Amino acid sequence: MRVMSNPENDLRSFENLVHARDWEAIESWRPRVRPEHVAPLVALYDRVGTWDERCAVLQLLQDKLHPDTRRCMHHFLSAPNGEDENFELTKAIAVCHLDRDLGRFVTYLGDREKLAADVAVWRQRALDQ
Repeated sequence: MRVMSNPENDLRSFENLVHARDWEAIESWRPRVRPEHVAPLVALYDRVGTWDERCAVLQLLQDKLHPDTRRCMHHFLSAPNGEDENFELTKAIAVCHLDRDLGRFVTYLGDREKLAADVAVWRQRALDQ
């Protein structure tokens, strides 16, 4: 017998993962994020108080190209660089979302200078608006 997931329970679990910044669990829970979770996760991004938590929210959302995520993705580009590469990779995810090209992520894994240049372009766009 297969147990169906409950969207409300999933949202509580997502929020717990974000607050705990449990990166391994976030990675394993990404496939459970469905379109109906996007708006509540965007709202969670707005509520959390640290860049780590924002990073965690975006990692949950990374597989969902959705117009509602664009503002959060753009905002995260102003995050400081973290102690490990987690923030840098999440910025790569953000640029992929903003360019609507998730396939570009592989390019950024191998070319961090290109990632830094593209982040700078997107940050400048915000200043020009």
